[in-house]
Amino acid sequence: MNVVRRISLILCLSIAIISITGCNRSDSGKSDPSVSVSAQEKTEFSLNTDGPVSYFGSVVIDTLTSENANKQTVYGGLVTDTAIWILVGNEQGFFMEEFSLQGDRKDRFKLDCEAGAIPYCMMFEYESSILIAFSDYNELKVLSFDPDTHSTATVIDPKMDDDMRFGEVIALRDNVLYVSMWSTSGVTSCRGYDLSDGSLKMKLDDNALTECFFWNGEQMYTLGQQLSPTEYELLFVDSEMKLKQAGTIELPEYPKCLRNIDGKQYLENESGIWMLEESTGSWRRFADWNHAEVSQVGKQEYTISKEGSSIFVWDRNESKSAFLFPEDDPTEGKIVLKVAGNMITYNEKYQWIMETFNKKSEKYAVELVDYESILDPNGFLDQEGYVDYTAYQNALDDQLWKVLMNGDGPDIFIRDQFYSDSSGRIDTRFFEYGGLFMDLKPACESMGTAWKDQYLTNLTDVMENDGALYTIPLFYRLRSLEKEKDCNLDQMATYVSWAEYMDQHADGRALKWTTGSDYLRSTLCYDLSSFIDEEKHEARFDTPEFRALLHLAKEHCLSSQEIENASERQCVFGSWTLCAEYTGEIISGSYESRSSREPYGYLSASGAGMCFWPTESVSVSTNCKDEEGAWEFICFLLSADCQEYDMRNPNYSLGDYPVRWDSLEELFEFLENPLDHEDFWKRKAEGADNWSIDQQPALTEEEKNAFLETIRSAHMVFYPDIEIIDIVMEETAPWFSDQKSMDEVIDLINKRVQLVLDERRT
Repeated sequence: MNVVRRISLILCLSIAIISITGCNRSDSGKSDPSVSVSAQEKTEFSLNTDGPVSYFGSVVIDTLTSENANKQTVYGGLVTDTAIWILVGNEQGFFMEEFSLQGDRKDRFKLDCEAGAIPYCMMFEYESSILIAFSDYNELKVLSFDPDTHSTATVIDPKMDDDMRFGEVIALRDNVLYVSMWSTSGVTSCRGYDLSDGSLKMKLDDNALTECFFWNGEQMYTLGQQLSPTEYELLFVDSEMKLKQAGTIELPEYPKCLRNIDGKQYLENESGIWMLEESTGSWRRFADWNHAEVSQVGKQEYTISKEGSSIFVWDRNESKSAFLFPEDDPTEGKIVLKVAGNMITYNEKYQWIMETFNKKSEKYAVELVDYESILDPNGFLDQEGYVDYTAYQNALDDQLWKVLMNGDGPDIFIRDQFYSDSSGRIDTRFFEYGGLFMDLKPACESMGTAWKDQYLTNLTDVMENDGALYTIPLFYRLRSLEKEKDCNLDQMATYVSWAEYMDQHADGRALKWTTGSDYLRSTLCYDLSSFIDEEKHEARFDTPEFRALLHLAKEHCLSSQEIENASERQCVFGSWTLCAEYTGEIISGSYESRSSREPYGYLSASGAGMCFWPTESVSVSTNCKDEEGAWEFICFLLSADCQEYDMRNPNYSLGDYPVRWDSLEELFEFLENPLDHEDFWKRKAEGADNWSIDQQPALTEEEKNAFLETIRSAHMVFYPDIEIIDIVMEETAPWFSDQKSMDEVIDLINKRVQLVLDERRT
């Protein structure tokens, strides 16, 4: 397929309904697939966005065993009435693996064919056998596998013609196997081979998007040129094997591929699978991808059972697969709360959380909503047809604010680290000060001593805002700074003491590999409270510590020019996340490096210390339709099942620590006793060469206690108040450029911040 056209197809950006001129299916029964019906008749194609979507349960199917772990590829699958058949391959050859319709392994059979890569593959039920049709550019081969005798035979092995190469297998219809073709000159086409003798039944010579063929009844269509981000030429194949114009068509957003399975036409996009209903010519969303197991797999390829009741999906690159089966909708008859977040509908963990909560709760259910769904990004396309994300983000901030003010917004918000330190109302505590988030502290305190005993409440305490708790942390990381070995300062270093140290060593060394303004902003994100008296609601920036901070930012950070010119100026102090390196040292057994690289925490007005970085937290809108349901969902998020999800799914980093103490102890169990969790560490190693469990050192009791002490000692939190920080950055800009004095800048900051504090009290 033409690469440019394929990329354009994947980037299709919207859903629309359009009528096109085409050809109706003949009413005289089945016809020769190479013969077209009258091109003068008219067919209506449309999108049915309101049609019902079937609900599917899902389960991951693991084709890996102790003998073939991380060593085989999933090439294809087929769902029959009694089993799931999966084609896998490794260096020993190709195998058919049989699983029950519940996802349990039944058997494994070696195929009698040569091993090798298979770029394109489809499997079909054909009479009493399973057909495996695959191509590798130079050849197309169809094998027959007998499920009863487990024998393998070649059905057809056609030869290429001209300079064409075999592409993707498209469909099996009326005993004819269709396959896309392409040439080195860029011409794309299609061929059809008779399964009875391998003869060439259909030959299409016109250039077309050959991976985008589809059928409506017996009429064969394909897509021509892309006319706009969503619109394509629609072409039909006439009786002389020529492509003729049939109008234009718009498809569901982000269409990836068109598949014809057992005579039914399907289309895949980011949201799920669409099916063409022949009686109406309507594309209806048949199934969605909102399944935790499907998120794990990656849903690169799929096949559907004959009756359309179950779906098998797989990702050959990840060697994973999942099975979707009919199940009752667990939201039926319940109060449904909307949970909004950043890319939350594509998050494997939150898919699992949603599905599990909806099944467990007797009264409530949740629906995941991405922030982006609140406002269509297609309204912010630039001249080249791409989304202007700066304009879109600003508009999204305003729109989300409006829907919350009007009481129409989501009920619950998952606030992740991506949104924790950038500007905009979505990313900050604007909702809190604007009265749009509910105070959750009373609900926490209603749990009594259980709240203090079960959860990391020293993190919760520092996230309070004027005595209220508008967000509850779910997971966190720890951040600190490394200190230069020749630094003789005490561990509790303040801005003043560090400024004195840096002035004494002003020999070309820089504080951080960043500009002064960036350093000032990042510092205020965790230590702004040092310059505000929360009890008296007073701005206090005229202090020796804030003056020292401004001095450090201006005199001992790199300039923009130095960074652009890749200056070799030495950096004394650089931030690093505990989750990545500190935990890595614990897991790798090199914890003794603590003696030479002791984490000293952040500089602050009160003294250096460990800083919490909440990676996920949860808030509730004041207009939430059911407070009791929201709290039930929060309690589920804080349960051991959710807190220990990472330990059951080694795809995730161990750097995000749970806020439950007993879940943290469970994490230490994995670290202290790796031999008891060999499968986890094997998957964590991701097939590293010559890896063995003996290479996974056990965490010692001393190391564990030191780590717990570090957690308990943290007393700051990366929880930025962007409104005030923006004021500070705006007023310090003239000072960085030598246009105003420090006294002038501090005076303006105090006055402006005080106005904001006064407004918030009213």
